[in-house]
Amino acid sequence: MKDDGLGYLFMFFFCFFINLKVVGGTCGSIANRGQLRDALDGEVCACRSIFVKGQDIEISGKETQAEQHGTCNGCRPWNTITGLNYLYMITEDDGDFDTLRQVCQNCGGDVAIFNTSDTASEIESIMGELGLSDVLSVWIGIKRKTGQRELFEWLDGRTFSTVDSLWDSGQPNDDDMNQDCVTSLITASWHIHDRTCDQIYYMLCQRGR
Repeated sequence: MKDDGLGYLFMFFFCFFINLKVVGGTCGSIANRGQLRDALDGEVCACRSIFVKGQDIEISGKETQAEQHGTCNGCRPWNTITGLNYLYMITEDDGDFDTLRQVCQNCGGDVAIFNTSDTASEIESIMGELGLSDVLSVWIGIKRKTGQRELFEWLDGRTFSTVDSLWDSGQPNDDDMNQDCVTSLITASWHIHDRTCDQIYYMLCQRGR
């Protein structure tokens, strides 16, 4: 295209006026498959399939950059972190543990888990590179083991000790006898506290590259 800027602007208004509906990468009824494909040049969400003249037609090719980074479905972009093998993001909104874990999964990942001797420093590095200064505490992937108040575990099944050095001083305390989830917080140098799972925090999400 001779003028990419005008092309993107045209497609924005084209999609708007025909009520182009993007849900999980699938578009509603449009008139011109070729025109749409040409204009969607990795900067906006492409259609996985479109409905043209009464038939569902799959669009071949790689995901657009927007799809790869999750911005097609209301997720923040996934980010590489120096020295780490996963991609990370913070949920767009805060919420309870179960709700936000579903958000992470809808965005192609899951709540973050770690396997390192210095998890607090790793979380500090992640949060520093993500640069979200207003996020002071995040859910991570540790929960109290069902039926065993004295035991926690990572969500991949690895046991997590109540005397692990990742706990902040005086933690876990299980104040309400139902603090089954865990947050990492900046005021404790990203060490962790046990929480009731219906409290409201942001979540740190993780996915493979």
